[in-house]
Amino acid sequence: MKVAQQSENVDLILLGGGSQGAHIRQILQSGGVLDRVTFGGQISQTDLPNWYHMADIYISPSHVDGSSVSLMEALACGLPCLVSDIPANKEWVFENENGWLFRDGDADHLAEKILAAMNQREKLPEIGRSSRRSAEMRADWKKNAEALMNVYRNLK
Repeated sequence: MKVAQQSENVDLILLGGGSQGAHIRQILQSGGVLDRVTFGGQISQTDLPNWYHMADIYISPSHVDGSSVSLMEALACGLPCLVSDIPANKEWVFENENGWLFRDGDADHLAEKILAAMNQREKLPEIGRSSRRSAEMRADWKKNAEALMNVYRNLK
C-alpha cells in the first residue's frame, strides 16, 4: 500500500492463493488498493509464462525458502527479480545485475526497492536479459542432473 500511495503507475498481480490468500485480500481492501490488484489464482504450467510476461518485475517476500521454483521460472522468463535477502535468494539474485534484494521482513525497504525499480523502467529490459542468462547458465535441469550424476559416478 505504501507503493500504491506514492505511485499511480504500479499495479500488482498475485498468483496462487495459499493459506494467507483471504488475509492478503482483506489487507488490500482495507488499504483501498484492491482495485489495483489482479488475482490470478492457480495457474497451469502452460499458462504460467504468459503471466510472467505481463509483469515488469517478480517480487518474493519469502522468509524461508530453498531455491524457489517460482524464482527460477521468473529468471527464465527474463524478469528482473526483487526478493528478500534470505540465503537461498542471495545465491541467485545479484544487486543491480539481475534484480535486487531487500531486507527480509522490512516492508519499508521493500516499498523503497519497488519504487526505485519503477523509477528506472528503461533499465528493466537489460536487467531482465541478465535474469534470463542467469537461468540459462545455472538453472538448466538437464545440465545440473548430468553434473550430479557425474559426481555420483565418481563416488563409487
